[in-house]
Amino acid sequence: MTGDPRLPGAGNYHPDPVARGVAREQGAAGGEHDPQAHDDDPQASGEHDSQAAVGRDGAVSRSSERLGGVRSRRFLLTWTVAFLGFFVLGAISSLGAPLNSSPDESNHIARAVSLDAGQLLGPQARGQQKAEIAVIIPRSFAALERSRKCFQLKVDVTPECLPRPVDSSRLVHAKTYVGRYPPFYYAIVGFPSVFSSSPQVVYAMRLVSMMLSALLLGLALALALCFGSGTALTGGVLLAVTPQVLYDSSVVQPSGLEMSSAICVWT
Repeated sequence: MTGDPRLPGAGNYHPDPVARGVAREQGAAGGEHDPQAHDDDPQASGEHDSQAAVGRDGAVSRSSERLGGVRSRRFLLTWTVAFLGFFVLGAISSLGAPLNSSPDESNHIARAVSLDAGQLLGPQARGQQKAEIAVIIPRSFAALERSRKCFQLKVDVTPECLPRPVDSSRLVHAKTYVGRYPPFYYAIVGFPSVFSSSPQVVYAMRLVSMMLSALLLGLALALALCFGSGTALTGGVLLAVTPQVLYDSSVVQPSGLEMSSAICVWT
């Protein structure tokens, strides 16, 4: 049987396998495409399948990268919005609460101010409990310890009894029972006191404290919204952020940061 000369490539057909191989080589040399050549060559077919698989893998990889980029941007945006929300709520308390309104805030202020002044650990205060540490801080911060006693633990007395804040940079001796607490929180919160010894700096220290907690609370909420399996986790985070958490985060004391850290870790 001979090929029909009217059909493309029919003239290259030979019943003899050897002759067919010679014809294929001649067709390749002359630039003629022989579809049967790929069918008879398993190596060429395998290379073609490999190239197709690589193309598919590349497309999937690019699609995954784009999807990952979208998720990353969404997560960062959610974290930013949540951080700003918690920070604004806490900042209202930071700026609105009277100085030294939080229990023992003056002790934490003394620890933060003395630490940023270079006093990592001080000697034990004379005639005091073993936990009391002697520090040297500006008089404006030391006076806060005496002023807090006019209204704290007195339900019928308002902070109007507070004396006028003392604005003095003169260094005096003071004591604090948190002098051996871990320094990380105090080193960050006390940073504004490096630039000024005014008692109004306490408000800046409060805002720094609130910022640290807002970062962790915002992270917890962002993780729940972007990676949680349902609304239960998001609701749990919001329920955990009670007014007490926001208040303790908005003043100078590490309790708020500890609670915020716990919420973030358990999320």
